[in-house]
Amino acid sequence: MSEGIAYQNKDILFKILGQTYKEKSFAAYGIDLPPIRELLPTNLPKISANEKDIDNLFLLEDGNFDLRLIVIYTGDVKSAESDFETKCLTLRTKQAFLSHIDGETAFNTILQKIHSGTVLEDDDLMKLVILPLTVPGPKGKQEMLEKVVDLAEQIRRKINMTQSGQLYEKEKIEYRNQKIREMALKLLLRNIDIIDLYN
Repeated sequence: MSEGIAYQNKDILFKILGQTYKEKSFAAYGIDLPPIRELLPTNLPKISANEKDIDNLFLLEDGNFDLRLIVIYTGDVKSAESDFETKCLTLRTKQAFLSHIDGETAFNTILQKIHSGTVLEDDDLMKLVILPLTVPGPKGKQEMLEKVVDLAEQIRRKINMTQSGQLYEKEKIEYRNQKIREMALKLLLRNIDIIDLYN
């Protein structure tokens, strides 16, 4: 990863992993909302996404079409005003400050779970998605991103090994069953009663 963080790093991270949010909640980020039903496109006629920032549109499980604006701040921001007032409009946002998440501790907890074979919970997956954004500064984000990518590779290898092991066990059982069938067929063809073999 010598190239460094892409200019659109946050947008890339959220849009590639957007489907990870399906049926999850924002509780891991400190936001109390119903689970997400689906990620919607942001290129709607009346809604435009700013590609320099992260913009996602979610349909929640409660089916409530009230518009809620959630601002998730990276680890560089410790606090911000939640209300924005103009002469004709007051905008109130729900906020999540990723600086409140201890990225190193969260990473180590997820790492321990993976090494111990513990199944990751939804909150773990939701945190894993945003861990690089919990760290302040480009260098910290780059280092955490590399750790998360390495961890994701470990998870992928573990899944592949598990699938390979399951396939091997299945083939072993099928081979044994095939040999039993072949032996039983030979015995039947030679008119040998299987019960007589054990008497």
